[in-house]
Amino acid sequence: MQCFGTLFLPFTCTLLLIHKISGAILRNDEWREEADLNIGILYSVYDSVNGHCTKEILSGGALSSELVKYRVREINQNPNILPNITLGFIYLDTCGGINTPAERFLKFVPDSCSNSSTSSTSNQVVGIVGPFSSDQSIPTAGLASQYKIPIVSPFATSEELSDKRRFEYFSRLVPPDSFVTQAMTHLLEDYGWTYVQLLYSEGSYAENAAKSIEKNAKKRKICIGHSHRFSGDNPDEYKKVARKVVKYKLARILIVILLYNDRIPFLSELNQIVTNEKFIFLSADDYFRHEGFEHLQDGSFNFVYSLGRDEKFNDYLLSLKPSEAKHNWIRELWENLGHCKFYKNCSLYSNLSETGYNNNNELSYIMKLGDGIELFSRALNDLITSNCPGAFFNKSLLEEFQASSGVHYKFNDRGDLLGEYELVHYKWNNKSWTEENIGSWKKDGDILTINTHFNIESVCSKPCLQTQIRVQQELHCCWLCKECRENEILVKNATECLKCPTFFWPDQETKTKCNEINDDYVEWSDSLSILLIILSGIGVSMNIFVVIMYRVYKEEKIIKASSRFLSGIILFGCSLGYVTVLFFITKPSIVTCVINRIGFHMTICTIYSPLFVKTLRVYRIFKAGSKGNKRPSFFDHLETRLG
Repeated sequence: MQCFGTLFLPFTCTLLLIHKISGAILRNDEWREEADLNIGILYSVYDSVNGHCTKEILSGGALSSELVKYRVREINQNPNILPNITLGFIYLDTCGGINTPAERFLKFVPDSCSNSSTSSTSNQVVGIVGPFSSDQSIPTAGLASQYKIPIVSPFATSEELSDKRRFEYFSRLVPPDSFVTQAMTHLLEDYGWTYVQLLYSEGSYAENAAKSIEKNAKKRKICIGHSHRFSGDNPDEYKKVARKVVKYKLARILIVILLYNDRIPFLSELNQIVTNEKFIFLSADDYFRHEGFEHLQDGSFNFVYSLGRDEKFNDYLLSLKPSEAKHNWIRELWENLGHCKFYKNCSLYSNLSETGYNNNNELSYIMKLGDGIELFSRALNDLITSNCPGAFFNKSLLEEFQASSGVHYKFNDRGDLLGEYELVHYKWNNKSWTEENIGSWKKDGDILTINTHFNIESVCSKPCLQTQIRVQQELHCCWLCKECRENEILVKNATECLKCPTFFWPDQETKTKCNEINDDYVEWSDSLSILLIILSGIGVSMNIFVVIMYRVYKEEKIIKASSRFLSGIILFGCSLGYVTVLFFITKPSIVTCVINRIGFHMTICTIYSPLFVKTLRVYRIFKAGSKGNKRPSFFDHLETRLG
């Protein structure tokens, strides 16, 4: 670390000298109200285009400077905080590129690069509030840790900043991305959205958040069917991604971590491709609602941390008189809002509210700057009252405090806020947006509370029927459903089919076990059995009657001509058939099965064989008669019986 400092110092000095030279041509870029102890503010006041500052002042930036002044004076008037010590501030505008805050930070570095011992202004600060974003905070926090200057960012959420080995003196007033990604995946699990898409921008903030989402999704068994990082270099990239989003239309939930430069092109391409598909956006912190794409964003969800609200400051700001606007920043904003010139006709407005300004959301958004100043003042007060030198430069300024904005702050040992997120649902009613708070998530205990449930499906595959097996696909939440054969059951957690053994059959409800096939036969008490018995009895009775008639009239010519022997065999076959029927309605056994098989075939033989012989005899008699009076051969009774 000492070696790093040796190499780092010349580089920093070079930047500092460049900064001092360029500082002479910088315009209205700072506001000072210095006192015994000063807090540095790094925040954008003017807008920038392509990394270059413009002359257009940001309303949030100008109002935040008034909040800083208001909060510092409020602390100085409080006898319980820093008694006998006056707090001041040095506010530096950071409009420009990602590295501009790091460049402006060098103004707070002790002047070890110059031999001059005198200076017209003092830039010594006890701590810094800012910068705004994660990409700005990473280089600035690295410098701050090198020079052991505590720094608190109001909105930086990148997980990278939680690394205390690199950013020992960094804290923040918002939870890191790793917390909100836990909340997002918890919501996905709670609603059963197991198949989603992930779109994110290039850069530390979005890429680290995406990695955290992938990690937490894996823990909760949620599949990310399609994931893409926008590079922003290729305009055709947005069209390709939009088409792919529609291709994975079963993943209706789109987790979006997109910067402004990626949002509009993507929404434009998606708007041209989407027809009947409905996608739901899930985001956090910087959720976007852009004009012209309301139908795409309707029904979206967003996790937001508490911004807080200070009604006293709101009243002070809106009642601010032109004579009380001391600094150029608030005066420029006044001119923009009132379309006037401050030294000519802005006095037409007795206060700021008369200019038409009434953006409560923006006022809530800048509260974090005031909370940062309050955090430093309370930490300084604890240091002085505890008479504990060096305690202020601990890794965490405070463990817990309640800010004037109403936000309760609780930090862990890495300086990360253990916050609570509110879950907001956005609906578009053809004219305006409505926001509904439908739940919350707390880091302590990983507790998700949902007040409303939605009938939204975002799954790769629906559950198979109870009688179907799952054919697993590449992702664990995707599968195909397949029916087994009629004689197969489901095994290995319904992933394979298995054939049942002989005389066994699958249970029809679940098809998970083979049951022995029960004997199914006609009972004696069945109506069919009774009918067969009656018909068999009638048949046997008629056969007996015919036998009696044959016996009584045995000498009659017609009886003799009918071949009593063959007719008797036919009557026997018929009787055998009637008797065999009784074995068909008897409980199956080896004996009854043998009798049924033999009896049935014997019945057919004893009935049709004599009938065939009788028919053949008649045919031969008539054929022989046509040729003469000679008796046909093999025609006596013995030969007929043998036949």
